[in-house]
Amino acid sequence: MANPAYVTSARPVEICGKTARLECEQCGGHEDWKLDKLPPPNILHKHFATRGWQMRKRIICPSCASRKDKPMTATPKPPLAIVATETADAIKAKRREAHTAIELYFDIAKGAYREGYSDERIAKDTGLSVDWVVKRREEEFGPLKEPDELVELRKQLTAAAETVAAIEARFNKLCIAKGWAA
Repeated sequence: MANPAYVTSARPVEICGKTARLECEQCGGHEDWKLDKLPPPNILHKHFATRGWQMRKRIICPSCASRKDKPMTATPKPPLAIVATETADAIKAKRREAHTAIELYFDIAKGAYREGYSDERIAKDTGLSVDWVVKRREEEFGPLKEPDELVELRKQLTAAAETVAAIEARFNKLCIAKGWAA
């Protein structure tokens, strides 16, 4: 993915496509510089140095360079996030709501929802995933079916495509017979 390291005053800068990336050896942080073309090494060095990067024995980012305490040896771990989870009763209530909505708005005989309703809408209204709603509808109520008018339009499109293909074939044959470019 990346080209071999590009040397700037004996310090590597990774070049990926048209982006130069410098990575901190202490915290693993990085800075990218979008480029139109590859500049000389001294320009790359100056660019990162003016932004506070230290590139002597080690490559150090501005935030690590400004720390007075001990250098970090590993990437800091983010604090644990507390995530509220739904109770089992709340999930069951959502599933019952989705089942009721499918029952109300899905016509089993036609294999279609009423105008304005779909698996996506029921999933959005109930807060469940679309995959869950689709699976339940297919298992308990049946698959979606194409309306008759859509089937008829599909037949007309197929017939029109065949007619166009036949006309193109006649056109190309006539062009070749008359010596014209098709």
